[in-house]
Amino acid sequence: MVQYALNVSIPILPKETPGAANNTYWELVNRWHTLAPAVNDLGGSGYYYLVTNFPLSEKITSHVFVGYLLFFGQKDTKKVEKLFKPFTEWLYKTVGTPESGLVSQLISPAAPATNYFKTLAPTLSGQGGNGILGSRLLSRELLSTPSGVQRSTEALRQIDWLGGFILGHYVAPGPKPVDDATHSAWRKAITHIVIANNWEAGDSLEKQAAVKSLMSNTMVPRLKSLDFDSKTGKQTMGSYVNEADKEELNWQDSFWGEKYGKLKKIKTKYDPNGVFWCRPCVGSEDWDLVGICRSTR
Repeated sequence: MVQYALNVSIPILPKETPGAANNTYWELVNRWHTLAPAVNDLGGSGYYYLVTNFPLSEKITSHVFVGYLLFFGQKDTKKVEKLFKPFTEWLYKTVGTPESGLVSQLISPAAPATNYFKTLAPTLSGQGGNGILGSRLLSRELLSTPSGVQRSTEALRQIDWLGGFILGHYVAPGPKPVDDATHSAWRKAITHIVIANNWEAGDSLEKQAAVKSLMSNTMVPRLKSLDFDSKTGKQTMGSYVNEADKEELNWQDSFWGEKYGKLKKIKTKYDPNGVFWCRPCVGSEDWDLVGICRSTR
């Protein structure tokens, strides 16, 4: 196994031309997703974080990109080095060399890479928070064309501007399809994008409802529209139920796709009284929002 780690910081300087750091940052994201098919071909998988407006000091903020715990099914580093070389050269020319402290990259045999994540100052108290998630699987087909990559970048940039936190997961290629409950979109997925939004303790119920509505009605639909069949009017990918918006529209299709009908029959056969329940899970549409009474819809 070969591991890859990347930490890029693009400062927003006090006298900088407005938008310069933003444009460089999203060009970085665009180039990163352009690499997705090649990463997939080398058996690569792992996390990457998009963190904008991260405070470096009282006066300076920075846009941060972190590639963390990426692993490749390779015996040596040469192919991974070759893959990232043009991308790295662009970073050194545009953002800064390793000596600048703005770009740090690691390609080595597998070993803990947690030191790269520690370069971000801690921002969480460890006590949890008030937030919601939304997610989408993006297809290899989408990120295999310049136009698809560009549309993805624009969607992520819009979501970030609205206040969403963005986490990506490169998905390693799996074996040929098998008969299981997993959404078939996973077999076409090349990355899994998770977005988050939150509210502060003490915020009004109206504010919380607005945050939830933004996620369900704006942020997630923008991701959903990236893999969409205009002829049928239906989504062509899906979402990961464990990291998703529980208010997801058409959630049966988003989480299980064409397999939902079969799963519902199995659920009805072995649990006819609906003892095992969660929201949104298979069969939860038969119950009210809290799972106490049968739905009358």
